[in-house]
Amino acid sequence: MKTKLIAAIFFAIACLTANAQHKDVPIHNQLDILQGMLSMETTLGKKDVQDIVIGVVYQSSNATSSDVKNEIFSYIKNNKVKVRKIDVKFVPIDINKSNNITSALAGSEKCRVFIITPLKGANYSEIVKFSNTYSILTYSTCSKVMLQNNLSLSITNEKGKKSPLVNRKSLLTEGYNFPAQVLQYTNIVK
Repeated sequence: MKTKLIAAIFFAIACLTANAQHKDVPIHNQLDILQGMLSMETTLGKKDVQDIVIGVVYQSSNATSSDVKNEIFSYIKNNKVKVRKIDVKFVPIDINKSNNITSALAGSEKCRVFIITPLKGANYSEIVKFSNTYSILTYSTCSKVMLQNNLSLSITNEKGKKSPLVNRKSLLTEGYNFPAQVLQYTNIVK
Protein backbone atom coordinates (compact mmCIF):
# COMPACT_ATOMS: atom_id res chain seq x y z
CA MET A 1 0.00 0.00 0.00
CA LYS A 2 2.78 2.39 0.93
CA THR A 3 4.61 1.63 -2.34
CA LYS A 4 1.49 2.44 -4.38
CA LEU A 5 1.06 5.73 -2.51
CA ILE A 6 4.69 6.71 -3.12
CA ALA A 7 4.37 5.72 -6.80
CA ALA A 8 1.19 7.82 -7.11
CA ILE A 9 2.93 10.84 -5.53
CA PHE A 10 5.91 10.53 -7.90
CA PHE A 11 3.54 10.18 -10.85
CA ALA A 12 1.66 13.32 -9.79
CA ILE A 13 4.92 15.25 -9.39
CA ALA A 14 6.12 14.05 -12.80
CA CYS A 15 2.86 15.16 -14.41
CA LEU A 16 3.02 18.57 -12.76
CA THR A 17 6.65 19.01 -13.74
CA ALA A 18 6.01 17.99 -17.35
CA ASN A 19 3.06 20.35 -17.54
CA ALA A 20 5.07 23.17 -15.98
CA GLN A 21 7.82 22.85 -18.61
CA HIS A 22 5.94 25.17 -20.93
CA LYS A 23 4.06 27.22 -18.36
CA ASP A 24 6.90 29.45 -17.12
CA VAL A 25 5.31 32.02 -19.41
CA PRO A 26 1.77 31.47 -20.74
CA ILE A 27 1.65 30.54 -24.41
CA HIS A 28 -0.39 33.61 -25.41
CA ASN A 29 2.24 35.88 -23.81
CA GLN A 30 5.02 33.95 -25.55
CA LEU A 31 3.32 34.34 -28.93
CA ASP A 32 2.75 38.08 -28.40
CA ILE A 33 6.42 38.60 -27.53
CA LEU A 34 7.60 36.32 -30.35
CA GLN A 35 5.45 38.21 -32.87
CA GLY A 36 6.99 41.49 -31.74
CA MET A 37 10.51 40.10 -31.91
CA LEU A 38 9.98 38.63 -35.37
CA SER A 39 8.75 42.03 -36.55
CA MET A 40 12.14 43.49 -35.57
CA GLU A 41 14.33 40.67 -36.92
CA THR A 42 16.54 42.07 -39.65
CA THR A 43 16.24 39.34 -42.33
CA LEU A 44 12.73 37.95 -41.93
CA GLY A 45 10.29 39.23 -44.52
CA LYS A 46 12.94 41.05 -46.56
CA LYS A 47 12.30 38.88 -49.59
CA ASP A 48 9.14 39.18 -51.64
CA VAL A 49 6.97 36.84 -49.59
CA GLN A 50 3.23 36.79 -49.28
CA ASP A 51 3.22 34.90 -46.01
CA ILE A 52 5.61 33.66 -43.38
CA VAL A 53 5.23 30.00 -42.47
CA ILE A 54 5.76 28.93 -38.86
CA GLY A 55 5.92 25.21 -38.15
CA VAL A 56 4.70 24.01 -34.76
CA VAL A 57 6.78 20.92 -33.96
CA TYR A 58 4.99 18.57 -31.56
CA GLN A 59 4.36 14.93 -30.65
CA SER A 60 0.78 13.69 -30.91
CA SER A 61 1.61 10.87 -28.47
CA ASN A 62 2.76 13.36 -25.82
CA ALA A 63 -0.14 15.04 -24.00
CA THR A 64 1.92 18.06 -22.91
CA SER A 65 3.26 18.61 -26.42
CA SER A 66 -0.22 18.27 -27.96
CA ASP A 67 -1.69 20.63 -25.34
CA VAL A 68 0.88 23.31 -26.18
CA LYS A 69 0.21 22.84 -29.92
CA ASN A 70 -3.53 23.20 -29.24
CA GLU A 71 -2.94 26.38 -27.19
CA ILE A 72 -0.94 27.84 -30.07
CA PHE A 73 -3.63 27.06 -32.65
CA SER A 74 -6.35 28.33 -30.31
CA TYR A 75 -4.42 31.60 -29.99
CA ILE A 76 -4.03 32.04 -33.75
CA LYS A 77 -7.67 31.20 -34.33
CA ASN A 78 -8.62 34.17 -32.12
CA ASN A 79 -5.80 36.57 -33.04
CA LYS A 80 -4.53 37.86 -36.37
CA VAL A 81 -0.79 37.20 -36.48
CA LYS A 82 1.29 39.38 -38.79
CA VAL A 83 4.97 40.22 -39.05
CA ARG A 84 5.65 43.54 -40.76
CA LYS A 85 2.18 43.44 -42.34
CA ILE A 86 2.92 39.98 -43.77
CA ASP A 87 0.43 37.24 -42.91
CA VAL A 88 1.77 34.43 -40.77
CA LYS A 89 0.63 30.91 -41.54
CA PHE A 90 1.02 28.20 -38.87
CA VAL A 91 1.38 24.53 -39.80
CA PRO A 92 1.44 21.58 -37.38
CA ILE A 93 4.41 19.21 -37.72
CA ASP A 94 3.84 15.94 -35.86
CA ILE A 95 7.21 14.24 -35.45
CA ASN A 96 5.47 11.00 -34.42
CA LYS A 97 4.32 10.43 -37.99
CA SER A 98 7.74 9.21 -39.10
CA ASN A 99 10.56 6.94 -37.99
CA ASN A 100 12.95 9.83 -37.45
CA ILE A 101 12.76 13.57 -36.94
CA THR A 102 14.44 14.48 -40.23
CA SER A 103 11.82 12.51 -42.18
CA ALA A 104 9.05 14.12 -40.13
CA LEU A 105 10.43 17.58 -40.92
CA ALA A 106 10.75 16.84 -44.65
CA GLY A 107 8.42 19.13 -46.56
CA SER A 108 8.73 21.93 -44.01
CA GLU A 109 11.70 23.61 -45.69
CA LYS A 110 9.51 26.64 -46.49
CA CYS A 111 9.04 27.33 -42.78
CA ARG A 112 10.88 30.39 -41.54
CA VAL A 113 10.39 29.51 -37.85
CA PHE A 114 9.92 26.31 -35.86
CA ILE A 115 8.05 26.67 -32.57
CA ILE A 116 9.16 23.60 -30.66
CA THR A 117 6.79 22.28 -28.00
CA PRO A 118 8.01 20.02 -25.15
CA LEU A 119 9.19 16.79 -26.79
CA LYS A 120 9.86 13.54 -24.93
CA GLY A 121 12.94 11.59 -25.95
CA ALA A 122 13.50 13.67 -29.07
CA ASN A 123 16.91 14.22 -30.58
CA TYR A 124 16.93 18.02 -30.70
CA SER A 125 20.25 18.01 -32.56
CA GLU A 126 18.38 16.67 -35.62
CA ILE A 127 15.99 19.63 -35.45
CA VAL A 128 18.92 22.03 -35.07
CA LYS A 129 20.77 20.46 -38.02
CA PHE A 130 17.65 20.66 -40.22
CA SER A 131 17.04 24.27 -39.12
CA ASN A 132 20.62 25.28 -39.86
CA THR A 133 20.46 23.65 -43.31
CA TYR A 134 17.27 25.49 -44.31
CA SER A 135 17.74 28.72 -42.30
CA ILE A 136 14.80 28.10 -39.99
CA LEU A 137 14.76 30.01 -36.72
CA THR A 138 14.22 27.72 -33.70
CA TYR A 139 12.00 28.84 -30.83
CA SER A 140 11.28 26.73 -27.76
CA THR A 141 8.21 27.14 -25.56
CA CYS A 142 10.43 26.02 -22.66
CA SER A 143 13.53 28.09 -21.86
CA LYS A 144 15.24 25.16 -20.12
CA VAL A 145 14.95 23.05 -23.31
CA MET A 146 16.22 25.99 -25.37
CA LEU A 147 19.31 26.32 -23.18
CA GLN A 148 20.07 22.58 -23.14
CA ASN A 149 19.71 22.07 -26.90
CA ASN A 150 21.21 25.14 -28.60
CA LEU A 151 17.92 26.50 -29.88
CA SER A 152 17.81 30.20 -30.78
CA LEU A 153 14.93 31.77 -28.86
CA SER A 154 12.64 31.35 -25.88
CA ILE A 155 10.86 33.54 -23.35
CA THR A 156 11.85 33.41 -19.70
CA ASN A 157 10.14 34.68 -16.58
CA GLU A 158 12.81 35.91 -14.19
CA LYS A 159 11.67 37.68 -11.06
CA GLY A 160 8.17 38.07 -12.51
CA LYS A 161 9.43 39.80 -15.66
CA LYS A 162 8.88 38.13 -19.04
CA SER A 163 11.82 38.64 -21.36
CA PRO A 164 13.28 37.06 -24.49
CA LEU A 165 16.17 34.65 -24.13
CA VAL A 166 18.49 34.63 -27.15
CA ASN A 167 21.24 32.17 -28.05
CA ARG A 168 23.15 34.55 -30.30
CA LYS A 169 25.45 31.89 -31.79
CA SER A 170 22.51 29.65 -32.77
CA LEU A 171 20.58 32.63 -34.08
CA LEU A 172 23.42 33.67 -36.39
CA THR A 173 24.03 30.06 -37.51
CA GLU A 174 20.38 29.86 -38.57
CA GLY A 175 20.83 33.08 -40.54
CA TYR A 176 18.90 35.51 -38.34
CA ASN A 177 19.75 38.60 -36.32
CA PHE A 178 18.19 41.31 -34.24
CA PRO A 179 19.27 44.95 -34.07
CA ALA A 180 21.23 46.08 -31.01
CA GLN A 181 18.19 48.07 -29.81
CA VAL A 182 16.28 44.78 -29.45
CA LEU A 183 19.14 42.75 -28.01
CA GLN A 184 19.61 45.22 -25.17
CA TYR A 185 16.22 44.10 -23.80
CA THR A 186 16.99 40.38 -24.00
CA ASN A 187 18.93 37.88 -21.96
CA ILE A 188 21.75 36.71 -24.22
CA VAL A 189 23.22 33.22 -23.90
CA LYS A 190 26.85 32.96 -24.95
